[in-house]
Amino acid sequence: MNVYVSLPAVRDRRQQRRRQRQQLVLQNFWRLALGCGLVWGLCWGLTLPRWRFDRVEVVVEGNRRLTADTIRERLAAAAEQSLWQVEPQNLERALATTAPVAEATVERRLLPPRVTVTVRERPPVAMTQPVSPEQADTTQTPAAVPGFLDATGIWMPQSSYTDPDRERDAMALSAIGYGEHYRQEWKKLYHQLQESPIAVRSIDWRDPSNLIVHTELGIAHCGPYGRRFPAQLIALSRLRNLPERVDVSQISYIDLRDPDTPAIAFEPTAAEATE
Repeated sequence: MNVYVSLPAVRDRRQQRRRQRQQLVLQNFWRLALGCGLVWGLCWGLTLPRWRFDRVEVVVEGNRRLTADTIRERLAAAAEQSLWQVEPQNLERALATTAPVAEATVERRLLPPRVTVTVRERPPVAMTQPVSPEQADTTQTPAAVPGFLDATGIWMPQSSYTDPDRERDAMALSAIGYGEHYRQEWKKLYHQLQESPIAVRSIDWRDPSNLIVHTELGIAHCGPYGRRFPAQLIALSRLRNLPERVDVSQISYIDLRDPDTPAIAFEPTAAEATE
């Protein structure tokens, strides 16, 4: 059986297919344009001030000692970035290296814009005393304002704590003359103090050539801090019976520069003072 199709019918079908292809191309074009527009709009929207890190809500959880504002200030390095550019891992590392934080977890959410920071704090182990309090108005350093040290040598001013009086009352150790350049040495020194057979109440680091420790026996001069410090503490412990042999009120200091032969420097007598 032969089927005959007229030329006008063939022409109509071709035109119909051509129109369908054109419509399909046009639909794909508009889909692509709409998708690109949405992506561009989203990227543009995320650069608006609302999504800048310093404008979004930062919720701090887990802090018991440090104030929430202190944690937020330590994240200030990301303040000029958009929220979507911020890397949570970088913020976690920044907190662990610049604040007494043993562990930190940072979570971000774009809608609504929000950052949640969960911290596990390291307790302070010593309080620091300023040596240049006149600089307190211009700088926040251990030399200018009182603060606290943790076991790793990270220092924070007292204003960073929710209850500085409570922290101060709990401290059995103080340090004067501490600076950031002593941080690595502090890690070792504090560990050695923990193992010391004699209690040390205060560390005076104002003179790098002579570390002075205040103990239950009195003041001891150790010279520059170094590998002999544990031996100096042991030598000091051997002098526990010193109060039974001499009047400790007459002792100026104990010289431990050579831990093998410690020496005692006495206060000058009244007669010697008048000579």
